[in-house]
Amino acid sequence: MNNNCLSTLEVQKILKSMLADLTNFSEITNIKVILIGGSLLGQVREGGFIPWDDDLDVGMYRGDYEKLSANYLPKNKRFKLLTENDDKNTAPYMRLVDTETVGVSNFYKQNHGVFIDIFPIDRFRKNELELKKFYILQKILNIERNATRSTGVYPNDARGVFVKKILNIILSNKTAHEFAIKESELVKMFLRKNKQMSVPEKGGVLNGFYGAKELFSWSVWEDLKLVNFEGCNIWIIKDTDLYLAQMFKDWQIPLKSNRTHGKFYLKKDGNLL
Repeated sequence: MNNNCLSTLEVQKILKSMLADLTNFSEITNIKVILIGGSLLGQVREGGFIPWDDDLDVGMYRGDYEKLSANYLPKNKRFKLLTENDDKNTAPYMRLVDTETVGVSNFYKQNHGVFIDIFPIDRFRKNELELKKFYILQKILNIERNATRSTGVYPNDARGVFVKKILNIILSNKTAHEFAIKESELVKMFLRKNKQMSVPEKGGVLNGFYGAKELFSWSVWEDLKLVNFEGCNIWIIKDTDLYLAQMFKDWQIPLKSNRTHGKFYLKKDGNLL
């Protein structure tokens, strides 16, 4: 690994190449790649990346998500799709990763470099009780997953550090991937219990960082438009005001986040593209 840490602009340059590879494939195979989360916030407010962003968030309808999982081989050989079943994947969703970079975090063990998160967007019948039960179980699994990938160091604002340290010891023979699979299966079990309707009430990312804030009327997810994000054609929902207000509240006001994914470095033989 080289000694020089990649700058945010250098990380974003790699992300642009990764997104171009993904969207080129999606255009050929008629898969909709939808910009979501903080990446959509950047597109609307900044016209591209939020200046300090070091990753990308995209979503896909469940059918497209599974189609990508089964068929996508990046054209650029340095990129790799980590499916949910890949034992190197510590997330309960897919990730497109750059194999010529490595990530280093003070708080979490990293086993890949620069990445794009790829979330399934699901549709379901609204059931408040089932939804509450789902998020309780998901929270427990997420805590356990994070405990297994913890370095044993915690940020100053971390809560329940003592419990997390105990869990880290108890779960020392488990892997983050095992809990990621359980989180993914929990989503699928929830969907089976809340079977799709011809006009479903809700839809969104069920295994995201923001919980129920990521759920909207399904009609919001059906009403899309194609835009250019950092040189790539990508879909976004038309009602961005509704989405961003629910997700981020005062989203028009730039507020730099201290939540990063650590630092990224080129491997010994890597290059910036």
